[in-house]
Amino acid sequence: MSLTQSEFSDLVARIYACAAEPQLWPDTLAGIVEAAGMAVCLACLAGLPHPVCAPPRAGPDGAVDHDFLAGLFAGLCPLQVVAWLCEAGDDPFPSPAARRARLSGHGGGQAPVNGGPPVPEAAREVLRLLLPHVRQAVETGQRLAERDGESRGLGAAVDALSAGVILLDEAGRILRTNAAADTILREGSVLRRLSAGTLAANDTAAQEALAAALSACRLGAAPPAPALPFPPGRAGAGRGLVGRLVRLRDAGGDPAGAAGPAAALFVQDPDQPCAVPGEALVRLYGLTGGELRVLRGLLQDLTLTEIAQAYGIGVATVRTHLARLFDKTGTRRQAELLRVVMASAPALRPPDAPAALRRSEALRARA
Repeated sequence: MSLTQSEFSDLVARIYACAAEPQLWPDTLAGIVEAAGMAVCLACLAGLPHPVCAPPRAGPDGAVDHDFLAGLFAGLCPLQVVAWLCEAGDDPFPSPAARRARLSGHGGGQAPVNGGPPVPEAAREVLRLLLPHVRQAVETGQRLAERDGESRGLGAAVDALSAGVILLDEAGRILRTNAAADTILREGSVLRRLSAGTLAANDTAAQEALAAALSACRLGAAPPAPALPFPPGRAGAGRGLVGRLVRLRDAGGDPAGAAGPAAALFVQDPDQPCAVPGEALVRLYGLTGGELRVLRGLLQDLTLTEIAQAYGIGVATVRTHLARLFDKTGTRRQAELLRVVMASAPALRPPDAPAALRRSEALRARA
């Protein structure tokens, strides 16, 4: 059976569509077999190394139900199926011995059994022409799957950051956000998403500074200010944020108006507690459990008396732990100690505070 140029092009287009949507392969393979006139030699598939079932015999008119064919190909490697059919030879219904010989690379063709007709040369020619396209589509699909996995992994990693991350195009439109940024935009007290998808600051001066920083990025220059303050739009509307805009394109590297992110805005709540790597600090400085609990209390902005109350220990014991913390970390003041600890903490969303500290904070809130 010969194909017209239009039919062949449509079949090639279906093959490449499978690269992005691999679930289309069974239906496409069934279409390849039908278009190549291979319904009469489906038993060739019984010689595949891992067939899912015995292929059916074709009817008198050489037709086999399309859905049945698609079900037959489910789970099989497309490249393996087409390559095997290309080399099926003149024996469409090989015996088990012949199948094993073919798979091992030995043995020639045998006479058809059960009166089966030979594989038409025209059909094999069509398959040979399609095989490079199938191979390219399979390889492209594998690369897309790898990139999709990398993208999902990168997205999960960015979502774990305590800072909000907002990818912007040259016009200031939001292209992507992480979980922390979603929370910030949902609250809308400092930054918000406009109906056109553009990022906007509620404070007028902050909006002007953001626009100037984006303009610099469009020109391939560094933002005019290393940090951008984002106060709330009105008094009593919550706490402000500190932002930093990072240029994602090199000067002259991309033409103006190019698609994709032009800059990334990192926004952080300066009052948000950091995630203390307790186990790492214990191993790094040889801290005891009591010393680590005192350190966590200091990071929660508790006084020594409040730490003692939270853990049910004496203030003198807390002071002893603090002195040992100074000695082990090479620091002399609480501010210096906290700076060392915060510098070693990853910028990740903090875990829940210990129950004792939560109780202490609740008491302070009611006082």
